[in-house]
Amino acid sequence: MNQETNESMTFMNTNINEDFNPIKILIIGALLFTLAMIPLIRSSSVNACLKKDKAGAFFIASAFCVLFLTIFFTLRKTIHPPIVLVVLIFAVIAIACGSYLYQTCYNINNQISEQLKNNSQIIKLNKKYSNVVNPIPLADCINYHSGTFYTSKDLVCRNISNCPNSAGIVCDDKKGAKLVDFYVSSSHQTCHVPLSSEHFVSTEMIKIVLKGGARLLDFNIYSETFKDGIKPVVKSEVDNIISSNFILLEDVFETILSYGFHQPVSDPLLIHLNLKTNNVEVIDIIANLYVQAFGQYLLEPRFSYLANQSMATQPICNYINKVILIVSGETSHTYLDELINLHTSKNARLLSAKNVSNPVEPETFAFSNEQYFTLMKPHNHKNNTNPSSAYTHGVQAPLMNFWNVDRLMKNYLDFFSKGSFVMKNFDLQRDRTDDITITSTKEYSDTNVLIDS
Repeated sequence: MNQETNESMTFMNTNINEDFNPIKILIIGALLFTLAMIPLIRSSSVNACLKKDKAGAFFIASAFCVLFLTIFFTLRKTIHPPIVLVVLIFAVIAIACGSYLYQTCYNINNQISEQLKNNSQIIKLNKKYSNVVNPIPLADCINYHSGTFYTSKDLVCRNISNCPNSAGIVCDDKKGAKLVDFYVSSSHQTCHVPLSSEHFVSTEMIKIVLKGGARLLDFNIYSETFKDGIKPVVKSEVDNIISSNFILLEDVFETILSYGFHQPVSDPLLIHLNLKTNNVEVIDIIANLYVQAFGQYLLEPRFSYLANQSMATQPICNYINKVILIVSGETSHTYLDELINLHTSKNARLLSAKNVSNPVEPETFAFSNEQYFTLMKPHNHKNNTNPSSAYTHGVQAPLMNFWNVDRLMKNYLDFFSKGSFVMKNFDLQRDRTDDITITSTKEYSDTNVLIDS
């Protein structure tokens, strides 16, 4: 009887030892640790933290390694209980230190944003854009809004010196120049700031591009989890690498509101939100933030992208001193959907520079841009793309990297030096001309110029 009991106990112990194999426990622990770290590393703040200060991650990783080793040696019964106690105490201290350093490091996102405000390269860039443009307000171009520009065959803005902001007085709904009839000074990933081997985002860039005459601002929108919930944020993306920090969309809107409508600037301001999230809660938050920030500048519901007549083909004088919301991404069944004026799946489109420069049917593509408002992304995120193909085919918004002041950027600024909205040639206005003619725009020089030049 005793022998059977002993054999039974031995069998049970063997099963327990097999079930609690220390190697298996270590593997499971390592997997759990890896799974816990993945969402942390994907956070922009943590990503920036790991690049700037690895102490927090080091302590946390060390603590887990100590715990794994403790479990391993304890189960193998190769160390005595007092030693186990010492190791566990050390592990607790390591975890406490790691947690403290991690919390401190997690706030580095705000620290980065503050440091960027005083960054020498950004300050230099800000000075570079001082007084580079002196545009005539679009509201003063009475010949555009009355339609006389066409009868007189005059593409140049003609203003009346003693009658500023005449668009509200003379706005012909039938003859007035349409939104699609203009090229717009446009910024690509407006908040993007490349510094050394990393890249960041900063609201300082919004101020700079507005100073440079840009009236179309472009932002990539992501969701970020905070202690008080999920919020929409702005990040940039270069070669599939996300910026090392983020900016709250609320701060972006606040900056635009503060600097986007300085007198005498009353030109329409186009904001393109490229949604990188499908979270309905976040998208509704975006809508609320948009209304809170730009309530006085919102367009009427008749200018919704869902309206029968596209707002892109209506007179631009309707949009003086207003914000035009452009969105890329899924927005159906959201509050934001009711606020959108141009959607890249409906009455607008977002195309690559390659597609714009080599369309299958050039003439058809050019005149389709009298129905659609088209944005052109640059070939890559590091250099500017020659906008001449966009001008040739009537693409309204060739997006440019304002942070890169190369020769192309200087020519771009010169093109828009007298106004942030430049009218297309008549041969690209299908409903105003009978003859179909596509005339190529001269190529710009691609020679790079140092920012100090």
